[in-house]
Amino acid sequence: MWYESEMSPRRPWFRARTQAGLGRAIRRARQTAGFSQDELAAEATTSRPTLSRLERGASVASKTVLAAAAACGYEIVLVPRGARVTVGPPDAEGAPDGHPEIPALVEQRAEAVRDAA
Repeated sequence: MWYESEMSPRRPWFRARTQAGLGRAIRRARQTAGFSQDELAAEATTSRPTLSRLERGASVASKTVLAAAAACGYEIVLVPRGARVTVGPPDAEGAPDGHPEIPALVEQRAEAVRDAA
């Protein structure tokens, strides 16, 4: 599943129904943003072992899940199970509410990863 708009490059979106699914989604979001586990842990103000547990589907604090998702430029949205979801731009500037810096940070990280490859 992909999200793309004129304001945002093509980025995957994720649906997670289990802890393991949420862990996989966070791992893919981290990889998409170009972070190593150490880098994302620092951005999310947690430890690398805690982030590793999250990515493996183990229980971690909800604030850790939210911080990791936000640092990768994502947010958690709850919808009725089985609902059809349409993903579009978060707002006119392409930023999640209250976090105008996130799209620029994610794009900078993605550029660094592309340049390093």
